This record gives sequence, C-alpha cells and structure tokens, in this order.
Amino acid sequence: MKKQILILYDDEFYREKVKYVFDFIFNLPFNKFFVNIKYQEVKQFNNKICYDVIINYSSKNIDNATININVIDFLKSITSYTDILNLYSKEYDFENTKIYGISNLCDKGSLNFIEDDIINLDIVSTFFFHLSRLEEYYCPSKYKDLHGRMHSKEQFLVKNCIFREPVLDQISVAFLKSLDYYKQIETKKIMSHDIDVLIKFSNFYKYLRGAARILFKKKNFKGSLFSFTKYYLKSLMGHHDPYQTFSWLFHKNFFDKKIVFFMSGGTTDYDNLYDIKDPSLKEVFKTAFDNGYEIGLHPSYTSFKDKRQFSKEKIKLESVTGQKITSSRQHILHYDIIKTPQVLKNSGISNDFTLGFQDQIGFRVGTGFEYYLWNNKEDRKFNIIETPLIIMDGCLLIESEYSVEKAIKIHSEFFKKNKFDTQITYNFHNSIFDPVLLNNHKLKLFYLNL
Repeated sequence: MKKQILILYDDEFYREKVKYVFDFIFNLPFNKFFVNIKYQEVKQFNNKICYDVIINYSSKNIDNATININVIDFLKSITSYTDILNLYSKEYDFENTKIYGISNLCDKGSLNFIEDDIINLDIVSTFFFHLSRLEEYYCPSKYKDLHGRMHSKEQFLVKNCIFREPVLDQISVAFLKSLDYYKQIETKKIMSHDIDVLIKFSNFYKYLRGAARILFKKKNFKGSLFSFTKYYLKSLMGHHDPYQTFSWLFHKNFFDKKIVFFMSGGTTDYDNLYDIKDPSLKEVFKTAFDNGYEIGLHPSYTSFKDKRQFSKEKIKLESVTGQKITSSRQHILHYDIIKTPQVLKNSGISNDFTLGFQDQIGFRVGTGFEYYLWNNKEDRKFNIIETPLIIMDGCLLIESEYSVEKAIKIHSEFFKKNKFDTQITYNFHNSIFDPVLLNNHKLKLFYLNL
C-alpha cells in the first residue's frame, strides 16, 4: 500500500533540508508503508487536495494537518563554530523512554515528544545538524588531531554522552509510531574488513623493528619478546604468518552486507605495506568472492583530498580484480568533510563507509543507517551514500585496554541496547587477530559468532 504524504515548510531556506530529512526517515526499513511524498512551501498550500498524511513544518497554523512539528529554527543562526557551541541536547519523553533532540535554549527538564498533534522536538533541525556534519564543517584546527580529524571528545553526541545510542533512529521510531507507520525490525548487520597489511613478518628488518618496540616501549605495547620471536621463527619454518587469516576471516555467516577494502598504492609511510599485484592475493580475492563479499578501495593516506591519487589507486584495483569499484573507506579514517566527498564524486565512488569514531565505538552521525552526504558549500546533497562505521575492532580493544574478555563484554552490552531498529557496521582487520598481542583464539571465536 502506498501512502500519499504532503510536507509543508516555511521558505526556500528549508526546501532541500526538509526533503533531505524526510526522504531519509520514510526510507528507513522500519517504515511499514511505501510513500509518495510531495514537498510544498506553506504559502502555496491548497487544502482541497486529499492526502493520507499532512505534516506541517512551518510557523503557520494548518487546521487539517495530521502532525505539526515545532520549528525551533536554529539552523539559520549557525555561521561559525561558536554558534555550534551554543547548542544543547534536549530530552523528550516518549513511551517511557528518553529521546534526544537539539535546542538553542539551555533549559533543564524534559518535554513530551508529542502532545495531541504537536511534536515538540524539531526533527528537521536535529537530523540536519547530525547528518550534514555541521560541527565538523565549522570545526577549527585546534579541535582536530594530527591527522586533521575532529577529536571525538569535542563532538556533540560524545560531549552529551549519547553517542552509544542511535539518537536519529530512535527519533524516527517515535515519529513513525505517531503516524502508525512503524514496524519493529531486528538490527541489521554489515561486516567489513580493511586490509592494511598482508603479513606480519615480511622480512628480518621488520622483525628487528618489532623486537625493539617491545624492548623499549613496553608500556605502550601488549606482547612479549618471547612470543614475538616464537611466531617469527614459526613463519620462517613455513607456518602461516599471523596475519594470514583470510581462510576463515571471509566466511559465509549471514550479514545484510559484506565488503572488504584493499589498498593499491600511496605516497606516505602509512601506505604501500603490500603490493596489490602480489600473486597470493588472487586466492584472497577468490575467497572473498566465494563468500559473498564486495571488494572496495581502501584509499591511501593523502587520497582524501587528492582526486588524481584516488583515481589512480581505484583504476589499479579494478585492473587487478576485474571488478568495477564503487565503494571505499578512507585509510586511518582520514576524511575531510569538505574535500573528501568531492574526491569521491569525481572518482566515481557512490558508496562510502568511513564515518565512524577513531578511538571508540558508537554512532558518530546519530544513525547506523545509510544516508546521503551533504554538500554544505552548495546547500544540497551529494549523490554519495554514506554507511556509518559503528564498531571497529581496534576501537573496541582500545576501550577494553586490549583485554578480549572486556571487549566481548562491552560489545554484548552495546548490542543489547541496540538490538532493534538500527544498523551496525563492523570493521575487522585481518591483522587484529595477532597472537603476540592478545588472546587471538578467543577473539576469533567472538568474531565468528557475531
């Protein structure tokens, strides 16, 4: 059954933003109806035309509106990072749960999400703020790390301690319930892998560097010289290198999607840790394909703002795999909110998987679901779909201080809270299952049972 929906807005400033937000909400998998949406400026509204639902996001009173949404109208006031700092998290009550919007008023206490036909939470402003990454667009360099990434602790969701839950997905559930359009779904899962390096012991020099790291930086390195040397000698005697995990890393377990990202070049010390033309990769590619994986590009460190370098690596990967490459995830999550989407667009990438935290698990964008990247310069969306990264193996281990037992517990608690109505994209590296660093057997069992 297809529903006819009319959404009203005040003026030209909101036209693309309103469309951006509600196209996202009504295409979420827990919306039980197909919809045909018409967007109209409120001054052009003709109440003689019949719709299944009329949503009024304007300052004008519409008598026959199904739902009226409170317009806080803080988006027009954001022109700098100082304006971002003047925004606050606001609690709303809905069916004995808390959901979180954004306000420019520092008032304590919570409101009801909906009263009669009025939704008090400004859905459009809240969604647009998170999805467009306005805080990253305006973020000054003093709040960025050495890779130019905004520190997670400076981000709105982290500062307000709500990054562990998908606040936008929760608002969407409440909104669709208010229309009786909601159907619960089990959380969707995507498995991904970044292949940064193929083998641990590529030569004797690498062994010496690793041994020195253990001897002189023990406090920052989990592992012993004995175990490090043991696995090095085993690799010399023909045993599998610890990073050669592909035979079981790519498996047929059910996920809603599976994708693996390979590197194929680079110009810095962060890159070129293997040759994409390495003959051993033919079997790795075959194993990935046989187990239902898509192959994507893991672009090198400088490619996030270098279209020529990005395209060069993409062409090289396509020539080796014989596949058209349309997906990518930036190496070290090296991403510029202004430059990188333009590089992706110019290079023929339609799906990106980069936006997640670099040091913790959680919902950096407020949702686990795919959405279109936003062009803040031109005030319109890019035709590039972003799939947020929610759980990366390294982040999980950072939080657990490299205790696999603690990591499993953290994941269990996280998944229990997010068992329904969102999507979790995982990233497990082939090199994380390192017996020198941790209990790789227990980590492998955890991974295989996700």
